[in-house]
Amino acid sequence: MGRDSEDKAGRILSIYTRLKQGKVIYKQEESIRYGVAARTIQRDITDMQCFLQEQSSLFGEIQEIVYDKTAGGYILQTRKSNKLDEKDLLTVARALMESHATTKREWYQIVHKLIYLCGSDENLIWEKIIAKGTDTWLREGGEGYVNENGNETMSEV
Repeated sequence: MGRDSEDKAGRILSIYTRLKQGKVIYKQEESIRYGVAARTIQRDITDMQCFLQEQSSLFGEIQEIVYDKTAGGYILQTRKSNKLDEKDLLTVARALMESHATTKREWYQIVHKLIYLCGSDENLIWEKIIAKGTDTWLREGGEGYVNENGNETMSEV
């Protein structure tokens, strides 16, 4: 690896580390620190933004390097998450339930998969929320009840 590549890699990692620590990055200060043009620092920031955009699809959180006018420099900001939140999960569960496109057993299995995909430490809470929101539907009709394994039974869970 050439010296320029090593310098660039070190510069980018250093800037990224400080961004992760919540520090504001000032282009002019960085250009002086590393002995490069401010435009070079701007290209480094653009490279980091591309990297973060690619990573967002893998890890769910969308992080961006944005210019903060108040601070007068660049900061790292989490904009949104690709993961389902409670509202999304309830919306999907209710839509499936109301569409009557699935049996109770299929619905239960799909909801449990969605809960798992949420990746939250609060999965047990989510299950209770879903159960409360759909309690009446699960007990209606002649299809029986759905137990904790998603199996329909003829007696109440």
